[in-house]
Amino acid sequence: MAAAAVGFAGAAATSAGLDVFQYNRENFLDDRERRMKKEFTERKYRVIQSSLWRSDVREVVSLTEKKMSILLLVGVLLLGFNINLWTEGRLREQTPAWLTMGMEIAI
Repeated sequence: MAAAAVGFAGAAATSAGLDVFQYNRENFLDDRERRMKKEFTERKYRVIQSSLWRSDVREVVSLTEKKMSILLLVGVLLLGFNINLWTEGRLREQTPAWLTMGMEIAI
């Protein structure tokens, strides 16, 4: 009888151990799967965000490049006008002071 009681107690403990192990396992696995999907989605959004940032940087650089090409053209024309003024002739006496001062400063 004592052996039967010990056997019954061992079986009950084993059954209780399995029940404890199986308790909330479905929820744990479901939570794990949802967390994994959330992390993958978050990574995907971060990749998209970084590509948007890169495209913004490309646009800013291209705008700067265009501005610099325009400024270079204006600078070359201004330098050419100044060289012509300094080497080929003089300005007339009626030329406004701001124009002569601007041309002299530009050189």
